[in-house]
Amino acid sequence: MLLSAEIRRALEQGQFEMHYQPIVDLVTGRADRFEALVRWRHPERGLILPGEFLPVMEETGLIIQLGRWIINEVCRQLAAWGPDVANVAVNVSDREFWNSDLLAHVLQSLKRHSLTPDRMTLEITESVIMHRPEVALRLMREMHAAGIQLHIDDFGTGHSSLSTLQRFPVDAFKLDRSFIHALAPGSRTDELVRAIIAMGKALDVAVVAEGIETEEQLRFMQEIGCATGQGFLFMPAVSADRAPDLIGRVLGAQHPGEALPQAAE
Repeated sequence: MLLSAEIRRALEQGQFEMHYQPIVDLVTGRADRFEALVRWRHPERGLILPGEFLPVMEETGLIIQLGRWIINEVCRQLAAWGPDVANVAVNVSDREFWNSDLLAHVLQSLKRHSLTPDRMTLEITESVIMHRPEVALRLMREMHAAGIQLHIDDFGTGHSSLSTLQRFPVDAFKLDRSFIHALAPGSRTDELVRAIIAMGKALDVAVVAEGIETEEQLRFMQEIGCATGQGFLFMPAVSADRAPDLIGRVLGAQHPGEALPQAAE
């Protein structure tokens, strides 16, 4: 109850802020898009990561208010950055996705800041979609028809079937970081990840590898043809004022002479 009261006060006082992690071309090491990640700038505790407050917000319904602010704030930031940042991905929670005015709010925010819909990606977890797959399919078709890009987040951790997923209008699967962390030469995880990349190519759906932290993980994903990824090897999430400096730069330990210094989480 105390945390819930603090969160309500944080919303009223504008204590939340957006950080941005680059999504990198695994061949060139360059990025022109980001994933938006929310942080809470607590007046006493400092920067608080979302794992501490998002579950409470989801439970109480405050996530709807936060989510609306995030979408508008990301659109405002995109407009300020200009066309060099091609796209920003925003995570959509369970409650947000099933809220009836999500699409209207996204389109209104884009229009308010004179942005085209293709500048926004909504990331929806596999588990959210599987709650009511037929309804989710209709909602996602409406979003995609409006020009918004859609990614299935945490791919491989839910309970979907391939026959179900292939019907959804998605532009990418985001391979969950647990697969990347479990990679080992000759392991079953290696073969599973190969199969997921091959499946993405067969369905003409991109695969984004999350949580790349070592050069060995990067080399493996490059060898099997994964086009894009993100993770601490390239850059943790950075504040909005730092994000434009990453565009056009080569990120990651594989090009140490050209990379920017890594920022704190």
